[in-house]
Amino acid sequence: MAFSADRTAAGGLKQACNSFQAAAGAFAFLLDLSAECAAALERLMLAQAQECFFEKVIGDAKAPGLCCKVARQVSLYYEEASAALNSPPLNQHFDRMWISYAQIKAAHFYAEACYRISLDLHEREEIAEEIARLKSAIGALNDSKQFARGVAAPLLDAVNDLEGCLNLNLERALKENDRVYLMRVPQISSLAPLPAASLVKPFPMADILDASKERLFATLVPDNSAKALSRYTQMVDDIIRVQAETLQQGSETASIRLKEMDLPHSILALDGIFSLPADIKEDVEAVLVVGGPAGLDAEFQQLRT
Repeated sequence: MAFSADRTAAGGLKQACNSFQAAAGAFAFLLDLSAECAAALERLMLAQAQECFFEKVIGDAKAPGLCCKVARQVSLYYEEASAALNSPPLNQHFDRMWISYAQIKAAHFYAEACYRISLDLHEREEIAEEIARLKSAIGALNDSKQFARGVAAPLLDAVNDLEGCLNLNLERALKENDRVYLMRVPQISSLAPLPAASLVKPFPMADILDASKERLFATLVPDNSAKALSRYTQMVDDIIRVQAETLQQGSETASIRLKEMDLPHSILALDGIFSLPADIKEDVEAVLVVGGPAGLDAEFQQLRT
């Protein structure tokens, strides 16, 4: 579910993050895995969940300091996973590509954290530490390239893109220091560790999988009840079909009887819906002119006399 989510959209990013945390909880819950294997897989899932948060803070244009903390925690999770996968007994069972992937990811996000904190340092004109952080990041990426064989191209492209940004910023910082600040660049070992902030945790599977809280068979229907329901449904269908046939027969009989009585045409004619033929209509009007039936009787009497 996490890998199928569209992480370019906010909803998809949230779904992926939640799925990775659920997977971390599931691996920690499984009893048929060794403790070492479960811990390594849990760290991998948490690393990817934290990575989703990093994508979110970058997309939301959060402050470089916060981005640094989130990225550094991604790196720490991958470092822990890499250390577990590269140690006995897991290194005898996992494909080397898994280890390489975790190592490159750890270096990538360590460099990302250095890059983000360097932006903050540049704003505060702490040029010496900025240079030290940038050099440390570039060194980490260069060291990780020894594990690049077999790693997916998109990851290597991301590493190369980040390295390009780091080199550009380092070149700029060195020029500014040589021309303006003239500060001594400290050794990276003398600097405080990069801050980290974990925003993820394994979802507790024990609560989710607790069957005592669910009526697992509440929606199941007993076999005899299902058969009785089927018979009832069939009976209702038969009644509806018989009534429909009776109604159809009655309608046909009524139509025949109406035709025999010249209905409803006669009724419609009386209601004035049908018009009389023109010659008959003229005769009727002539009768009405002489006074209707009474006028005709008077004319008959005159003819007799």
